[in-house]
Amino acid sequence: MNPLNFSRVLAFLLASAMSLPLSAQERLEMDVATGRTIIDGFEYDFNGIAVVDHERRIVYVVDAVEPLGVMALSIEDGSQIAIYGGSRGDGPGELRSLRSVSLSPEGVLVSGGGLINHWGREGNFIGAWRPDQSLAARVQGQCMVNGQLVVPSMEGAIRRKPDGFWELLGRRPGGNVDARIFGATHVACIGDIAYVLDEQLAGYSPDGGVTRLALPEEVEEASRIWRENLGGEAVGYPYHAVFGDGAGQLVVVVPRYAPSEVFGATIDPATGCYEIIVSPNPVVRRTHALIGMYRDSAVVAESEVEEQVINGERTRVFYPGGRRIALRPLRPAGGSPCPDSPGR
Repeated sequence: MNPLNFSRVLAFLLASAMSLPLSAQERLEMDVATGRTIIDGFEYDFNGIAVVDHERRIVYVVDAVEPLGVMALSIEDGSQIAIYGGSRGDGPGELRSLRSVSLSPEGVLVSGGGLINHWGREGNFIGAWRPDQSLAARVQGQCMVNGQLVVPSMEGAIRRKPDGFWELLGRRPGGNVDARIFGATHVACIGDIAYVLDEQLAGYSPDGGVTRLALPEEVEEASRIWRENLGGEAVGYPYHAVFGDGAGQLVVVVPRYAPSEVFGATIDPATGCYEIIVSPNPVVRRTHALIGMYRDSAVVAESEVEEQVINGERTRVFYPGGRRIALRPLRPAGGSPCPDSPGR
């Protein structure tokens, strides 16, 4: 989209941004004036696909300029540790598209075009798998539970057994997900539970148990407004991502262009207690994409806003690609933290 169109989009978002009634235990506001930059450069165009390895202090990101490779960057100094993938094709180690990246005990899982590739930490290729197409039309996310690969399906979640066959791990509460939004279904594993997020959030256990988790009303409201604003027959994917924060909490992220101050929320899967992550102002909400958590900070892909004169009017022009990956602290901004919260 050209800069003029983005200026119009930004103008609409700024005009329609609203403060939702917050009933969470605590508000956490992103402090964009402090923190530190991990990597910065005009040559980058980070597209929001990412995962954080808290143990090794690495963030894995995708640069849209090289869309078939995952870059491993040191959180400490931004140095590039490795690149996984990068080759176009349909064979092992190759990709036609890149939809998600996640961690395994051995290294990194990268999916795209229905194929999941597995690389070791040093960049060595381990293997590739294609889920049973009768259970998963295409791969849009994956994670590991007890050494077994788990991916979402329209029915719920499936796992790859040691014999190489795929089986249904658990059925989605309320029936199959709407096929029109299945391509935006996300998954994150914490401990021995796989959490699948589509229009709802559910946890799938190795024993086949399924538990539906309530999404915060502020997050649901932000998603609802986003989808309604699209109008017509346009399909709006309800949520942008779900991932672990490294301290046992889930993080659900709303679509980046949702007209809301809400980035998303952390959720304690054991108790359902949650904390809402909010922006200090509407511009920050659009220029800072929440892609991960690291200790007391949000990991964000930051894009640029610059002023231009368009048709005789001074206009803020928003460029969606992220040129910078940074850590921005989350500051308490009201309410009380969840019991046994890790603290920020």
